[in-house]
Amino acid sequence: MWVRAIVATVLFLLPTALYAQAEKRVALVIGNSAYQHAPTLDNPANDAADMSAALKKHGFKVIDGFDLDKSGFDRKVRDFSVMLRGAEVGLFFYAGHGLQVAGQNYLVPIDAKAEAADALDWEMVRLDLVHRTMERVTTTNIIFLDACRNNPLARNLARAMGTRSAEIGRGLAAVESGVGTLISFSTQPGNVALDGTGRNSPFASALVRQLSNPTDDLSAILIAVRNDVMKETQRKQVPWEHSALTGRFYFRSAQPGAAPASNIAAAPSSEAAEAWSAVKDVTSIPTLEAYLSRFKDTFFAELARQRIEELRQQRSAVAAISPDRTGLSPTVPPPRPMQEEKRVALLIGNQGYSSDIGPLANPHNDIALLEKALIGLGFGVTTVRDASLHKLHQAINNHARRVQKAGPNAVGFFYYSGHGAAEGGLNYLLPVDVKTTDTGEVWDHSLRLTEITRKLATEARNATHFVVFDASSNTLKLTRAGSRAVVQPEGFVPTAPENGMLIAYATAEGELASDVGVGARAYAKALAEELVKPGVEAVVMFRNVQRRVRGTTGQEPYLAFRVMPDVYLAGEATTVRR
Repeated sequence: MWVRAIVATVLFLLPTALYAQAEKRVALVIGNSAYQHAPTLDNPANDAADMSAALKKHGFKVIDGFDLDKSGFDRKVRDFSVMLRGAEVGLFFYAGHGLQVAGQNYLVPIDAKAEAADALDWEMVRLDLVHRTMERVTTTNIIFLDACRNNPLARNLARAMGTRSAEIGRGLAAVESGVGTLISFSTQPGNVALDGTGRNSPFASALVRQLSNPTDDLSAILIAVRNDVMKETQRKQVPWEHSALTGRFYFRSAQPGAAPASNIAAAPSSEAAEAWSAVKDVTSIPTLEAYLSRFKDTFFAELARQRIEELRQQRSAVAAISPDRTGLSPTVPPPRPMQEEKRVALLIGNQGYSSDIGPLANPHNDIALLEKALIGLGFGVTTVRDASLHKLHQAINNHARRVQKAGPNAVGFFYYSGHGAAEGGLNYLLPVDVKTTDTGEVWDHSLRLTEITRKLATEARNATHFVVFDASSNTLKLTRAGSRAVVQPEGFVPTAPENGMLIAYATAEGELASDVGVGARAYAKALAEELVKPGVEAVVMFRNVQRRVRGTTGQEPYLAFRVMPDVYLAGEATTVRR
């Protein structure tokens, strides 16, 4: 019965449509073709021109840019951020070269040479600069990226980066959207898109064509675009998107008092997309099978089949989970503890912040204490002190690779002590080279916690991961953009863990943690002492840490985990009380 109720709720109680009645719509459209240090691309300027014309027909105020160098690109982004103020909808379209390095996506101005390792900082534009600018200002954001074309500049950069060249990925990396944002890629993450032999690229051609007389909502339009591109490219290119929109978006303005005539006709396609967004992360196979039955003829049916197969493989590999931790039938036996784990740990302690941001006293002590405990438990431990943004990315990439190389039944342990805070529903780790107290700049120069969890789950998917976020310190000083007041950010927001992952936070949602401690902060000290107690399963161990910290500081540590096998970090006792 509960499966039927979930399915009925997910599939048929869909969000309210977003109608464009008197809303302010702003778009930034950029097409870079005339590259100075790489072969020119035939179509991006055409793609941008045609897209700009299509958006203007639908009431968008458009800032367009063609063949922009770095300074010109930066100016357009600044102009866009100003025009977004007071807008309900923001849209960004980019056609041209793009590349990914260490999980970050970069858009390439026409004057980029990429002949030195620091070219990323001075010659290119980080996608998340535009992305975060939009999400800070507007509630509905749409990003179209036709930027996965084969990029010879990536080879130049690889030569310049030497041993770090492995950080350069093919195409663009997957990007997680915040609430109210949809990000559409011209092809799958890590793949290369075609520039096209006609006036436009396959993606831009299909998108402009679908926008010429749109009656469907955006989700249905993107399904049609995907089918058009797959047909034109013989399925070599499959457009992909990540959506956290909270309702249906229509490019065509609705008539006052009347819903669009296409609502009924478009319902199956758009409903399938919205329903998939709701069910794609569930672990209930019956729910996914019900979705598959309802939408078997849509693009998302194959994704549902793959998700079902993935869950079945996981359940074959991991013994059935005990009822008190998953809600499964009490007749299912608990899992056997993992044996012969190969253990890898990364500990990062950031305390050398500037006086404007707020120095910390204990993170170096925190990781020293945990390093000793984890080495005693057989972990191979890497410690990083006072990490810049580049060092954060580098350390996370190396950690993910080490856990992956450890093979099946590996255990990864990641601990971060330093400044961290939440903005726009996302958690950020702050590197020590943050130079300003303006939050608008801070978030652009920080690392999202979800980037870490997704990377670990993707690159070391057969491992069990422990992620500890000992941040949200009460000494962090940030000035809100547009305000003279120095305010404290509101702690962290819960992040959904991936399968086989536990995420522990040093304090409660929306609350701050103290940096006070003798030799280490309270959470780190309790964790180091509880880790080495034999006979305690890891989830129980983290709950013991919660109780200790609550009793000594009043902080309320938070814990989230998903499909966790039993792991005894300090060894299994003869009898374990559950």
